[in-house]
Amino acid sequence: MAQSAKDDSTYDRLILAGVKLFSQYGYDATSTRMIAQEAGVNLSAISFHFSAKEHLLNACLEFIADKTAKYYSDISTKIKTLLERDNITKDEAYSCLLEIVNAQITVAFGLQYRSSLNLIYWEQINCMGGYHPVTTTLFEKIEKSMAMLIIAVTDIPYEKALIASRFINGSIISFGEHSHLVQYALGNDENPNQELRPWIRLEIVHYCDAVIRDLLKI
Repeated sequence: MAQSAKDDSTYDRLILAGVKLFSQYGYDATSTRMIAQEAGVNLSAISFHFSAKEHLLNACLEFIADKTAKYYSDISTKIKTLLERDNITKDEAYSCLLEIVNAQITVAFGLQYRSSLNLIYWEQINCMGGYHPVTTTLFEKIEKSMAMLIIAVTDIPYEKALIASRFINGSIISFGEHSHLVQYALGNDENPNQELRPWIRLEIVHYCDAVIRDLLKI
C-alpha cells in the first residue's frame, strides 16, 4: 500500500466511500471511478494513496476489523479477566455469554452497522488471497472467547465448544443477514430499514439463552 498519513482527509473519505460501495455492490462491480465520485475526490487520489483497488479494499477491511475490535473491546477484556481466574462460576459465565448475545444482536440489526456488516458478509465468501482481517478479529474477540468461556465451566471439549459458539453467533448473524425474510414472514416488508422490534430481540435472546443454559446445565 502506498504510504500515506492515516489522518489525511482524502484517505479517510476514500475508506468510507470504499466501505459503502464495496458492501453495497461487491468488489468486481465497484469501480475506482465510483469510489472517487462517492468520496468527492479526483480519481488519481486512489492511485496515490492505495496504488490499486485491491489495496483500497484491504484498507477498508482493516478499517472494519479495527472498528470491530473496538466495539467488542469491553466484553473481550471482561472474558479475558474471567478466564484468568481459576474459580469462575457458571453464573458469571452465563451472564457474560448473554452479554455477548445482546452485543451481537445490536450489531446484526443496527442500521448504523449495515454497511460494515454487509462488508463482513462479503468477506466471508469472497476471501481474496487468504486475507480476511474482519473474520479473524471476530473469531478471536467473540467466537473463540465464547468457546473458551464455555470450556471454563463445563467438560465440553474445545472442538464442540467452538461448534456451540458458531451455532449461537451464526444464528444471530443469519437473522441479521436475512432480516428481509423475517420482515416478510411477519407481514412487515414494506419498511425493511426499520429498527428491530423489541419483541423479536427478546425472542432471539430467549432461544440463545436456552442453548446456553443447556450447555452450562443451569
